[in-house]
Amino acid sequence: MTDLAEDHASDRSSLSNEIFVVGASVLLFVLAVTLIDRAREVGGWADIAAVGVAGVICLVLRGPRADEISQPTNIIIRVIAIMLGIYVLLSPLSFPSGVSSYTDNLMTASRAVAIVSVAFGFAAIRYPIFVIVPCVGVLATKAIGEDLFDIGISPTDYIPVVEIGLYLGIGLCLLTPQRKCLPFPPGKMIASADAEKTSTLLFMVGVGVHFANYFYSGMAKILLDGGPLLWVMQNPTEALTLNAWVGGFLPSTFLFSGEGNRG
Repeated sequence: MTDLAEDHASDRSSLSNEIFVVGASVLLFVLAVTLIDRAREVGGWADIAAVGVAGVICLVLRGPRADEISQPTNIIIRVIAIMLGIYVLLSPLSFPSGVSSYTDNLMTASRAVAIVSVAFGFAAIRYPIFVIVPCVGVLATKAIGEDLFDIGISPTDYIPVVEIGLYLGIGLCLLTPQRKCLPFPPGKMIASADAEKTSTLLFMVGVGVHFANYFYSGMAKILLDGGPLLWVMQNPTEALTLNAWVGGFLPSTFLFSGEGNRG
C-alpha cells in the first residue's frame, strides 16, 4: 500500500510542470482575448494588425512540431485550422465593394488576411501553433464586417470553435523550443514540461470547456416555457441557410452568382 501511495504521489508531482503550463495557458488566453476585443473596439486597421501580430508570434515561437504533441491535439487543431482558414477565405466575399476608398482598401487587406489565414491553417499540419492565425483571422474579419457594414454576428456557434483553437495555440506557444532559456522558477517549470503530456492536458481542458458550452445551451433549450420539446419540434433550423442567402451574408452564394451577395 505504501508503494502504491508513493507511485500516485510521484505521478502527481511528475505532472506539476504540465499542469502549471495549462494554468499559464488559461491566463494568457484571457489576456489574448482581451487584447483582441480591444482591437475590435478600435476597428479598421487594428483588426488587420492583430492578424499580423499573431502571424509574427507564430513564426518567431514556432512551437512544437506535430509529431511532438499528442495525436488527439493534432487532430483537433488540424480540423480547426483548415476549417477556419477556409471560413476566413469565404467571409469577405459577402462584403460589398465600391462603398469608399477606405472601405475598398480595408477589403483588399482583409482578402490578404484570408489568404494568409488559409496558408497558416494548412501549415498547422506541420506546426500546430499556426492555428492561432486563422482563429484571429475569423475574429478580425467578423469585426471588419460589423464595423464597416453593420453586419451584426451573434457571438455564438462559431465562437467556441475559435476559442478552443486559440487556447490550444496559445498553450503550444509556451512549449516553444526557446522555453529552455526562461529564467526564474516558473520559467524552469515551463522549460521542464513534457510537450506530449502538456498537449494532452490542454486537449482535455479545451474539450471539456467546449462541451460545457453545449451543456448550458442544451439546458436552456430544455427549460424553455413551451416545454422540453419546444426547440426540437418548432425551431425552424432548416430556414437558417435560406435566411442567410436572402439577408446577403451567405459567403458561398458568391460562388454561384456573378454578382455575389449584395443584399
